[in-house]
Amino acid sequence: MKTLFCLFALLGASGCMARAARIPAKAAVDLQCPEPQIKVIEVDNQGDTGPHRVIGCGKQVVYELNNLGEWVVNEPILKEPTHIKITHDQ
Repeated sequence: MKTLFCLFALLGASGCMARAARIPAKAAVDLQCPEPQIKVIEVDNQGDTGPHRVIGCGKQVVYELNNLGEWVVNEPILKEPTHIKITHDQ
């Protein structure tokens, strides 16, 4: 019984994680870029469930949350534009 309780507690805790907090790990794989070099930017101030632009290793992509609660790429992965300077100090 104690083991079952711990399992439910662990599963419940993962559900409490902010949805956007899951993006860097997915983006690291999609962009083939180490997670510490990933920068996530909220798009249009739509909050934790709105679209998020991700920049890392000279590439960028936008993720959106689908109906199943999964972050999916909604446009092709592009090279980071050279005319925009991204700072990683935030």
